[in-house]
Amino acid sequence: MTTLSVRLTAAVIAVGVVVASAAVPSPAFGIERDGGYAAVIRRASYGVPHITAGNFAGLGFGVGYVQAEDNICVIAEKVVTVSGERARWFGAAGPDDANVRSDLFYRKAIDERVAERLLQGRRDGVRSPSGDVRDQVRGFVAGYNHFLRRAGVHGLTDPACKGKAWVRPLTELDVWRTSWASMVRAGSRALLDGIVTAAPPAAATDAASAAAAPDAAAVVAALDGTTAGIGSNAYGLGAQATTSGSGMVLANPHFPWQGAERFYRMHLKVPGRYDVEGAALIGDPIIEIGHNRTIAWSHTVSTARRFVWNRLSLVPGDPTSYYVDGRPENMRARTVTVRTGDGAVSRTFYDTRYGPVAVVPGILGPANLPVRFRDDFVTNSNDSHWLANPAAPLEGFPRILGNERAQRSLRTRLGLDQIQQRLAGTDGLPGKGFTTGRLWQVTFGNRVHGAELVRDDLVALCRRQPAATASNGAAVDLTAACEALAGFDLRADLDSRGAHLFTEFALAGGIRFADTFDVTDPVRTPRLLNAEDPRVRMALADAVQRLAGIPLDAKLGDIHTDTRDGQRIPIHGGRGEAGVFNVITNPLVPGVGYPQVVHGSSFVMAVELGRHGPSGRQILTYSQSTNPNSPWYADQTRLYSGKGWDTIKYTEAQIAADPNLRTYRVAQRGR
Repeated sequence: MTTLSVRLTAAVIAVGVVVASAAVPSPAFGIERDGGYAAVIRRASYGVPHITAGNFAGLGFGVGYVQAEDNICVIAEKVVTVSGERARWFGAAGPDDANVRSDLFYRKAIDERVAERLLQGRRDGVRSPSGDVRDQVRGFVAGYNHFLRRAGVHGLTDPACKGKAWVRPLTELDVWRTSWASMVRAGSRALLDGIVTAAPPAAATDAASAAAAPDAAAVVAALDGTTAGIGSNAYGLGAQATTSGSGMVLANPHFPWQGAERFYRMHLKVPGRYDVEGAALIGDPIIEIGHNRTIAWSHTVSTARRFVWNRLSLVPGDPTSYYVDGRPENMRARTVTVRTGDGAVSRTFYDTRYGPVAVVPGILGPANLPVRFRDDFVTNSNDSHWLANPAAPLEGFPRILGNERAQRSLRTRLGLDQIQQRLAGTDGLPGKGFTTGRLWQVTFGNRVHGAELVRDDLVALCRRQPAATASNGAAVDLTAACEALAGFDLRADLDSRGAHLFTEFALAGGIRFADTFDVTDPVRTPRLLNAEDPRVRMALADAVQRLAGIPLDAKLGDIHTDTRDGQRIPIHGGRGEAGVFNVITNPLVPGVGYPQVVHGSSFVMAVELGRHGPSGRQILTYSQSTNPNSPWYADQTRLYSGKGWDTIKYTEAQIAADPNLRTYRVAQRGR
């Protein structure tokens, strides 16, 4: 018999452009005094806070206060999760006991003091968090708690948690635990079910227990879903790609539109020390994607496999012992108990010397990672490092980082094609090269690259053979589908007709190519529809069936929406599987359409680092607040619907020019 133990590491692929500029002194604002906290908050359009404080503790205080104003229910529920108390407050969450399994996972981490151990070591920002970051966390907790004391649980305006007993003051450890949970999202958290249900073979005495415990192959297969719900596009544009010769960055992370992993826009400043604008996940006190005066950055999900598997041979007759170099070694057993609404649940976890553990330095250090500096462009759209720039492929790196000299996704190919056409001036927009305005237009051009490649051949095939058999064996008339696709403008814009039909065709596996990938032409191959493959027509028949009750030539904006306060806001963009760069994942409701976005473009930033400071455009697609009673609950969502934007507001002149600026000060004296 064998068992699997896993060691986990974390990594990201970052895209950044650096340009030099002179520092500009900033006026002094709020200061910390009497051992307390103080910050000045300037709310600009769309509720975006510009927070200034005299030190990092005061800065964190301001962030905690405004985030609680806008999203206290999200933060409070996030803390319930990492405290292992979901089942206590919210029940078992269905027949699969999802909340119980979540609680067991997080209680195990609490019992093992995972967060506390990560806080040990030298405070250099690598071995453990720096003193400045610890001050921000301390201040964040104080600011959140200050707002909660002033408002009171029963005085909250968000119905999601108004008067709820699970809303409580935070501790610093709460925030560090939520940070750890974010760190392991694509690590041990992605294997939560495998970790929670793992048991010695002899322990699974009944059929139900045996069925609940996945085998090694199932656990390994779960890795293919570790990035579900997250993704990104990012462009780093150098002097040769921009009309001004300045550096430029596109940040386009694809994240959930609901829940704890929403972004929050803010601008944080400690005069003379720190001045950063961008976004962070709700509940985090630092900017995670953004820019200062001289550098802008984003991140994407790479293809690197952040796991080191160890296949262990079990000792015969003793399934909780395994061999190391031929010698038996006992597993470490730990029993974890969580509270539920009507009692408690206990489970015994077994760990080996190999894992699971998080953030092990030195397994694959920075010297082994791909890096590329260019003065034209680099990009990534969740593929491997290989084709960050087709003119200079990155090759010869460890296979664990991802494949090389292999076919790219449709979204990666479109992302590269968009840059190349813009530089050549062949994309239908004026001139050549990028301005932030042109970058915005390209990002939200909503080209459906899969349709650009195969739509014409698909329509011809459909018209030649207008009847097909669906995968369920039913005969389907394709006549209306042929004409809807013929009228499709190859974009996922609000007025595009037939975009949803092509999307369902793509999701059914209909994009099948007749030609092969050519490593010498990786952006444009393969590109020919395999009309002889019967699965192509079957996929179209399946798409027609799925769309029963919905016009096949409907305008996308009439059926593809996000619902706020009972109103459906039209949403442009589409699925990456169809080759859309501006990813929007909006599940189909049969007979209705696509009424609620679950994932996709979130914080979008097109920033130029020019001589006079940063400038450009940005938006938070789902808006700043999760509170339906907030004025900032849906305003940016409506802005996004019209492909609008908010401007970068970094310099004092840019902030002062905002017509909706409102300034207030928050403070708490020392105790």
